[in-house]
Amino acid sequence: MNVRIYRFFVAAAIAAVVAVACAKNTSESSQDAGERSLKAFMQVHYPGVDTTASGIYIIEDLIGSGDEVVDSNYLFVEFEQRVLEDSTLVSYTSEDLAKQTGKYSKSAYYGQEVVRLLESTMAKGVYEIFTGGTNHGRMKTGGTRTAVLPSWLAPTSSNNVIYKMQVNGQVENIT
Repeated sequence: MNVRIYRFFVAAAIAAVVAVACAKNTSESSQDAGERSLKAFMQVHYPGVDTTASGIYIIEDLIGSGDEVVDSNYLFVEFEQRVLEDSTLVSYTSEDLAKQTGKYSKSAYYGQEVVRLLESTMAKGVYEIFTGGTNHGRMKTGGTRTAVLPSWLAPTSSNNVIYKMQVNGQVENIT
């Protein structure tokens, strides 16, 4: 009888080792989950829109009538940034949006901001909004571009975001 019990325990141990060895780790990283979520959202709401080289989706592009933006120039821009999934405003330059959201303050500045177009100092996704990546040309003064940025390419969010960027002007030397 002891031999039977011994064989049973050996067989059970071998089965346990085989089961553990064959088990697969099915956990998914948050970036992988974010990528799947973003792809599903884009297929439903913006089918057929391709990504740029870095992975942003340009969903609207209103070409301006001015000059193309130039690297190292200072750009005068207005923008709004929203969380993709629920359209919550993250940041914006519009006084009207501040009033609509109930966050208006008389002491706050609303209006265009100055940014320097440098790849080395900008979030990759924002830089690619201005430059267009491989699928689109550079923005022009007077133009507006709306793009979906994955969370890993957005500068201030752990969520996928929609940026709407408008270039009002540019200068080579800000002084």
